[in-house]
Amino acid sequence: MARTDDLSDDPSTRLSPGAAGAAGIARAALPATRRAVAADIPDLVELRRLMFEAMGSAGHADPGWQRAAAQWFERALGEPEVYGIFVSVDQGGPDGRERVCASVVGQVRDAPPAPGNPGGGDGLVQSVCTYPWARRQGHARAVFATVIGWFETGTPIRRLELMATVDGRPLYEQWGFEVTAFPAMRLTLPR
Repeated sequence: MARTDDLSDDPSTRLSPGAAGAAGIARAALPATRRAVAADIPDLVELRRLMFEAMGSAGHADPGWQRAAAQWFERALGEPEVYGIFVSVDQGGPDGRERVCASVVGQVRDAPPAPGNPGGGDGLVQSVCTYPWARRQGHARAVFATVIGWFETGTPIRRLELMATVDGRPLYEQWGFEVTAFPAMRLTLPR
């Protein structure tokens, strides 16, 4: 298991000195993280459901999308070069076993080159969520640091994007994320 407190084991989970400095993070103080595995899928789906519930999204409790999300995570976990899916863990489960506390999904996206991004491509950070009982303990910061480190050392990506909730925005701003001049817009096509 890759842990944030011993980043030399797995370069895909290493937080670069630049990223740590940018966010003012004391590395040793962060909870442990690791790449998600198939056994984590129920937690990944539940954390995503909690995220949508907190955002006030209609249908967050619908089991149909949750089944589809479980299938998506199963597929995405098999593509570690495209998806960096990480969880923060502690030893607070039954009998001191490891339990998932928070999650994040990083996705490498193909995109044409652009000014300021001549190599093309970009990264999407999504599904940053922490169980309510684990909040204010550094778990979101830990998974966020891990996914940023994965993008920096495990991918060719230079530009990252995310959609921020009001609660998440201060964390992302600490890392240098800024509101862009051109906000995201969305259209849901009827099916």
